[in-house]
Amino acid sequence: MKKRGNSFLFFVICACCILLQVFYPSSITYAGRSNETILDDVDDVFYRELDLLNSPPEITNSSPDIDIVSVTLKRISNTKINVTLMVNENGSIKNRNDFEDLDNEDLSDFTGFMFLYVIEIEFGRESYTIEYSNYSCEINGREVTNFSSNNSTLNISLHLENPDDELISIIAYSYRLDLISLTDFYIYFDFAPNEKLFTATINASKNTAGLGEKINFSAETRDYMDITIKPYTYNWDFGNNCNRQGKSVTYAYYEPGDYVIRLLVNDSYNTTTSSQFLITITEEDCVDPTIEISKPLNGLYLLDFRIGKNVFEETFILGRTTIRASPFDNISGIKYVDFYVDGMKQGHDETIPYEWQWNTRYFSPKTHTIKVVTSDFYDNTAEESIIVHRFA
Repeated sequence: MKKRGNSFLFFVICACCILLQVFYPSSITYAGRSNETILDDVDDVFYRELDLLNSPPEITNSSPDIDIVSVTLKRISNTKINVTLMVNENGSIKNRNDFEDLDNEDLSDFTGFMFLYVIEIEFGRESYTIEYSNYSCEINGREVTNFSSNNSTLNISLHLENPDDELISIIAYSYRLDLISLTDFYIYFDFAPNEKLFTATINASKNTAGLGEKINFSAETRDYMDITIKPYTYNWDFGNNCNRQGKSVTYAYYEPGDYVIRLLVNDSYNTTTSSQFLITITEEDCVDPTIEISKPLNGLYLLDFRIGKNVFEETFILGRTTIRASPFDNISGIKYVDFYVDGMKQGHDETIPYEWQWNTRYFSPKTHTIKVVTSDFYDNTAEESIIVHRFA
């Protein structure tokens, strides 16, 4: 195996960290199959210069040598698979890496090229990363010899650690680095399949909720090869002609059923990605009712009749009076209203009008707290309190 110098590592790390940002991408799912093929578009190689980091990369057909068109996995036995990567027929698998053995080089005017091909395969219990560059192949960082390169085709044999392990996903990417000077380089890269370059995922606080229950939604995006330019716009469709915008939103449904939530994400250059999420809304009432005390109001009450209503900003009561509540719940309905005086329950009513006769006699003036508590048929509650001054 050839020795890779420190300069090689420097340029590769810079290129990968700044431009590629490939972090174990998600991919298409396959399970329990012996042969799988992913296809990629022809002439879809991305091109970028160092000074173009603030704009999206361009697509070019000038680098067919890294233009991936297909990746095929074939299971030979329970423990052995063959993987074939094919590039554009107008190109070939390139075997060049000028960044190897640079320890004794004068880098002041160094130029060079590098080609790298990567295949990532995920099984149920193990994952494998295959890297090929300049007649050298590594699987999970260990050099192997069971590979071949012929024109536009790269073949690798892979031994599985776990027999009968099921295939989960497979993706591939490649890049070509052209170093013109220490401050000027070009990079070309391809990714297969293309639809996994820029992805969106919907995260929800729950996938089943009741009527009126608030659900938190957030969008998660991944740009695996730095092809987009922020800021993004996030558009939500909740499947009932209601829409929202924002990376995180909160929403509640008031009709039961299944709803397909759709998210569309656009970058500043109108590169788009989308995602869907299914949520089930049950008939359970998750909304608190409302309640207010409609009698007594501010003013003076004499034997249950209100006088001087425009004079007083407080409530004064002489003699018996009626405590009346006005609850509301438009989903499951009102179950009952309870009436409290100074924290002690005094009355209970389950029918309209919801009221209680306060007939207790007092021999000296006293200030009281009147509280009403209501519940709907799903035990959601609400309450309201007022202060009154009782003289008899």
